[in-house]
Amino acid sequence: MTLAKWLENGWLRRHRTSREEISGLLGITDRDIADAKSTISADWRFGIAYNAALKLCTILLYAEGYKAEKTLQHYRTIMALPPDTWPSEKKRCRLSERLPC
Repeated sequence: MTLAKWLENGWLRRHRTSREEISGLLGITDRDIADAKSTISADWRFGIAYNAALKLCTILLYAEGYKAEKTLQHYRTIMALPPDTWPSEKKRCRLSERLPC
């Protein structure tokens, strides 16, 4: 199912992101990955790693111009990104140009 179909179903809404927003999410991801490597319980490591993965999925969704609706937001953010919803190779290259270095 395409992201446009998810939008039509009301599971996503349009979202205009910015370099600052993406940079902030990448910062959270970097922090979470570093924290998950520390000597904490496996449960905490899993929770922190999950949050990092969620933020990375959020970045991809934002870069496509969408945001998950509040209801089931984590689920929809992750599930909206299976391979059949990914942009074409050409579009992925353009998306990567939008991300901060």
